[in-house]
Amino acid sequence: MKKAGKIIAFLIIIALIVVPLTACPGQQGSQGPAGPAGPQGEKGERGPMGPPGTDGARGPVGPAGPEGPEGPAGEDGAAGAGGPQIVVVEPSYAGYAIVGYAHSVWVLGSGFEPGDSVHLTICEDDTILEEDLEVNDCGAFFEPVTLPTLSLPVVSLKAYVDDGDGHFDSGDELWASWPICTPPA
Repeated sequence: MKKAGKIIAFLIIIALIVVPLTACPGQQGSQGPAGPAGPQGEKGERGPMGPPGTDGARGPVGPAGPEGPEGPAGEDGAAGAGGPQIVVVEPSYAGYAIVGYAHSVWVLGSGFEPGDSVHLTICEDDTILEEDLEVNDCGAFFEPVTLPTLSLPVVSLKAYVDDGDGHFDSGDELWASWPICTPPA
């Protein structure tokens, strides 16, 4: 039996060498036709939201819209530095005007409303010196005026704004005045 055990051991060794050599696969054959598709499966759950993307480029500025309606008028502003004023100048007496004899002076006005019509009078007796002086676009005027002979030591020249009738009367509004006096002794 010893012999038979050796033969069996020999056959087992041969089988372990020969069987793997004969079992090696050959070249793969060509693929057969595809089978029919199976039914679609159920829809899966929604996945988590991804991170936000970057802002896109800014578009061009659109055309201007139509102009809106005019707003309500604002309140009147505070009066300026003293409001309208006049200055009476007599060039031959270094700037101040004198009374006592008939002569010419310059009347300069500022701070009036552009387009106003101004009347100049002697305050004490409302002697009209000039009417309808037109104020320029800057609110000023310049007018050479002849003063009559006055006997009072001090009088005032007044500037009234016309109420619209073109003549000096009680409806005109006093806006400015300037004192004039007798010459120094």
